[in-house]
Amino acid sequence: HRTTMLRRAYSALPALLLMVETSAFTAAARRPNAWTAAARGRGLGRSRSMAMSSVPDALDFKPVGALPAAEKTATVLVVGRGESVRSCAEALNLATPEVLDAMLVSAKPGDAGASSSTFNAAGGQVVLGVIPEGASRHNSACQPHAITSLVAATAGKASDRPLQVYAVLEDPADRHAIACACARALPLFSLKSGGGDDAGGEEARQVTVTFSAPDGTSVIGGIAGASEVEYSGSAGVDLTAEDHADAEVAADAVRLAALLVDTPPEEMSPNGLVAECKAVVDRLSKDTGVMENGEVSFELIQGEDLDRLGYGGIYGVGKGAKEPPALAIMSYTPRYRGVANDNGDGMTMAWVGKGIVYDTGGLSLKISGGMVGMKSDMGGAAAVVAAFEAAAKL
Repeated sequence: HRTTMLRRAYSALPALLLMVETSAFTAAARRPNAWTAAARGRGLGRSRSMAMSSVPDALDFKPVGALPAAEKTATVLVVGRGESVRSCAEALNLATPEVLDAMLVSAKPGDAGASSSTFNAAGGQVVLGVIPEGASRHNSACQPHAITSLVAATAGKASDRPLQVYAVLEDPADRHAIACACARALPLFSLKSGGGDDAGGEEARQVTVTFSAPDGTSVIGGIAGASEVEYSGSAGVDLTAEDHADAEVAADAVRLAALLVDTPPEEMSPNGLVAECKAVVDRLSKDTGVMENGEVSFELIQGEDLDRLGYGGIYGVGKGAKEPPALAIMSYTPRYRGVANDNGDGMTMAWVGKGIVYDTGGLSLKISGGMVGMKSDMGGAAAVVAAFEAAAKL
């Protein structure tokens, strides 16, 4: 009866679950992420017909010492806590001390943070993004929600120029949370008019994130606290290119998961989601850093085979749709499989993500207002796909 109802609603909406098997991810497998270069601007896997209307931002993470000479017309955002932000901006010689003092006074952060900006003689913009000082027990001390808001607002106002973000850290362990916060502010999916792959060869706007200490250097000091990061003496921790590369892997995973969820179900159908799974496995199989340390495989159980092999739940929900339901299994097996320890080395992990590409509600159909966001019902599968790629790279 449920299948009959689904057939009557929007031509039915099949379910797709992704089961991901992973084993120990060794430290030796860490390599800079190649996903951005491979997938930037691609929209979806080219197995689908859609091309995004506007070119997404190119997001990179580089340490202080590896930064090229900044363009005078670029926008520079320094984000963090008030006095730390001001000190970093002064160390970087972004404005005079008097101007920075005035900017800090005018930036009164609420829950989402606050910003203040000025321009240099060449027309470049300098923005101080100040996050809230206080945090409840439910919030991260580095306030990633405020960082997302500040980066998104700055990027939106400066869409025609490069953006350099200095994230001022007090704890080096915060870099992954801040990297993911920046990624959330820069979505890959867009159907805004203008530009696109086939319209005038528009280039991606470059966004670069650099982790910095309040003195403008890459050495982050302070108290580790709950992060359990060990510091080498009083000098703190020097965040290297590898640390930035690891953060970039996490950020790319966030952007990929958001891309899969943001894409409308007429494009991100079951076959489209399967194609994205295959694309992830294909990228990993071409990554020499990943393949030197493990093996990647892909298995697909689809349509009538689900029923034959006992996957009745997936088959029953999705069999009335135009495209068959599927179970996509992506596996990464490291070459090193030692005895299990506290870090999980040698253990096998399985991640399962729910991938109903659009949920009408089944037997009791949702009202129109309840169906608006139902394309996000495959968010679990999207998270698993992106996390699998990130874990294999790390």
